[in-house]
Parts: sequence; structure tokens; C-alpha cells
Amino acid sequence: MRGDHSFALSAGLVFLVLPCLAQQSLMESRNPKAAPDGATDALPTTYLKIASATPIAGISEPFLTTALCAPDKAIIVRLASMSGLRDLVSISNDGQTVVRFSPFRISDVDNPSFNYYFATKSDVYILTRSSIPQNGTVKLRTPTGEIVTQPKVLARDYIVQFQRDGTYVKSIPLDLTFYPRQIGVFPSGGFLVAGSAKDGTFKPVIALLKSSGEFDRYLELKGDIHLADANNKNDANDPTALPIRATRLEDREKSLSAAVGLSVIVPDGRNLLLVRSGQKAPIFSVSPGGEVRAVNPEVPPGFTLFDLRAGQGNWVALYTHPHSDDPKDASLSLETYALDPNSGKATARYVYPRFLGFGLACSDGFEFSLLERQDDKLQLIKLLPLYSYSSEKLEK
Repeated sequence: MRGDHSFALSAGLVFLVLPCLAQQSLMESRNPKAAPDGATDALPTTYLKIASATPIAGISEPFLTTALCAPDKAIIVRLASMSGLRDLVSISNDGQTVVRFSPFRISDVDNPSFNYYFATKSDVYILTRSSIPQNGTVKLRTPTGEIVTQPKVLARDYIVQFQRDGTYVKSIPLDLTFYPRQIGVFPSGGFLVAGSAKDGTFKPVIALLKSSGEFDRYLELKGDIHLADANNKNDANDPTALPIRATRLEDREKSLSAAVGLSVIVPDGRNLLLVRSGQKAPIFSVSPGGEVRAVNPEVPPGFTLFDLRAGQGNWVALYTHPHSDDPKDASLSLETYALDPNSGKATARYVYPRFLGFGLACSDGFEFSLLERQDDKLQLIKLLPLYSYSSEKLEK
């Protein structure tokens, strides 16, 4: 039960962080010091322009969680308000069609609560928890170590399936020996599930499930984040060795409990990519057969990988960096690069025309789609290249 409470807190961190992102200015992006570590050649720079801004009707909630991109470039995102998380919605590529996926449409799961989600061409799959109240209370430990008391519940995890038009299909019960945090769906129908151990260590667990939800096998990810061992001298200098919990709330992303909860799974053709958001870990590409390939992305100095999208023959990576060392300053600088999927090397830099709010939703390396809220109105922003030339020319 301890892991359940921590996951709820971690999920909430996502939408609280997103509105604080602050895009780097044009002059900051021209700074050659922002080039990724190890990059020996000046990178081409692509300046983006706003090609269109389409108002999105029917969404009044003020917050959004991290957006995922469907194969048809529809945006799948979770809504939230000050009182908590709300429905999942799909916003079509042209911004004209909004489909809501509500837990109230689920008839075969008791008291369903949505968590992580994933979209294919025809369906939306949502990791869902059923919580049935029981007599008594239970003590839980938060990611910062605080002990809280909550009513006792009987919890069970499911993957629920909707058609893309919002029609509810079915629930798939899960009987796993670990807590599932994120799911991805292969074109073959099988699942990739990332989560954490139930023993309170938050040890990362990665597994393949059959389309029925039946456990298939565990996967080993070499170089992944792991629990720091105080008796291991090598862990002191290993950025992937993390403490279970942060001693301060502002350091939560440096803890294993938060890192596991804030990871994302994104599609890349027939494969799925596991991205440890905010961590200095490889990007893991997993095939439907369970083959794992670790790719170490180049990262600008002082930045960490925040999110990733797989385009046509490239990856589009978003990196973030705190504006200051002040823990009360939640604003972030953001850089966007194209990466070679085979080597992880940066091949180009993208520069946005202005601050665009919630971060990247879809990108194929040419067209970029983002969601922005201005004057309490949500709109879909499409970006296209303005012009492109080497950053060396900018310095002359």
C-alpha cells in the first residue's frame, strides 16, 4: 500500500510542473555553450514559426498532464483542476474534435481511477486502479518520508480499453507482483509495463504482458536507475543511483520513488521507448519480442531529458534546466534537439518563437504540435520551420 500513495503524489507532480516551464529566449538558444556534451561540430539550427493556432472547444479545466501523441497525431492528455485529476481527452490533429474518456463509462470495474495512458490507431488504453473501501485505516509513507493515515482500501489494477471515439470496450485485470506505473502497447497487442517493486524499495521493474494481461516475462535494462547503496563507493558518483526518497520536497525528482513515477513510454514504430524523465539514464528501446537497446542521448550541460517524441528517422528530445538554485523558483529553461535514434547524438537544434506553455505534444521533426492556454482558452499550436542554417553563421 505504501507504493500506491507515492504514485498518486508523483502523478500530481506532472501537471503542477508543466505550467512552470519557461522557454529559452532566442539569444540564449544561440549560445554555443548550450550545445550537447560531446558535440564537436556546430549543430544546424531550425527556427520555428507559428503556422496556426486553433481554439479547442469544450475544455474548461485549467491544467493538463503530460501530453502523449497518437499515431494519427491526435493529442491524448489528462485534464486536471485544483481539486485533482479529471477525464482523459483526445484532441484531433486539426483541433476540431475532442473526445472524452471518463471513468463513469466503465461498468465492470469498481470505483475506477485513471493513471497512465497510451493510444494506438484504433484504441486508447488506460492503466486504472479499482479501490474498494474496507474497515480500518492504514499508515502510508509519502516520497518525502512523511507518515500519513488513510482509510484502508482493497486495490486492484486494470488496463481499460476505449475505442478512439470514446466507446468503452472492456477491462483487462492485472495480477502482478509489482506496482504498474506506465503502460505501452505494441502493434501486436502485447503490453510493456514499467513499475516498481512492492517491497517498499521502489526498485524499477519492467515486464512484458500478453494482450490478455497475463504476465509474460521480466526484462533487464542495463544502466537503468536503481537504488543507491550507501556501502557501494561507485554509487556515490553514479547519477542513476538514487535514494528511495528525497529529504526535501524540491529534490523529489532526485529520488527513486519520483523517478519511477515520472517515467514515460512513447511509441517508435513497432518498438516502444522507455524514457526516465529528469534522469541521466539511457533511453531504452524495447521490441515486441523483448529485445532491449539502450541509447545514451547527448544532453546540453546542466540539462536533463524531460520528454521525447519519435519522428520519421529521428527523435525529438526536450531538455529542461532550472533557472536558478533557489528551491522556491520552479521555472525551467527548455531546449529541443533532434537526435539520431541509433547513436543518440544531437543532429539539430530547434528554436521556438516564444514561450509556448505546456511543452511538446507531437512532432515528426518537421511539424510540431503544442497545447497552449491563453486568456483561459486552450488552443492547439502548430509550428513549422521558418528557416534553417548552421549556428556557426550566427556567431559571425
